[in-house]
Amino acid sequence: MNGIAVKSLSNSSEYQLLKTLTDGDISGFETIFAAHKATLTASNVDHDKTKKKVQLTALSALAAKHVGAEISYADISKAVSIPADQIEAFVIEGARCRMQLLWITKPVPVASHPSRPRRRSPGSAQASPHRDLCQVPHL
Repeated sequence: MNGIAVKSLSNSSEYQLLKTLTDGDISGFETIFAAHKATLTASNVDHDKTKKKVQLTALSALAAKHVGAEISYADISKAVSIPADQIEAFVIEGARCRMQLLWITKPVPVASHPSRPRRRSPGSAQASPHRDLCQVPHL
């Protein structure tokens, strides 16, 4: 976030929120959201959806640090601030988001056949029930 236009917003609550999102800083997100709740709510920032995105970013950062190695449930729980009994479902959700991002950045052409139904495209609303969790909030 080095652009001039972005730097001019550096004191805004939206900028601070975006920074915590890109950093995967869950405690920072909670602090900023609590301090600027009225402004962020007026900007249509949904707390729960945005927190989930911050958690997914934190999971992604943790996974990037441990490529090819095992990560304990305790480490994941601490990094994403969720109970250990919810880790497995959360990791699966994170993998779905990653797959969806791969589909978006690397489209695979699919030839259609008149007698076969067309496959859903990853960008369609039908692609995944988690589609909205994998997108950055509009600030």
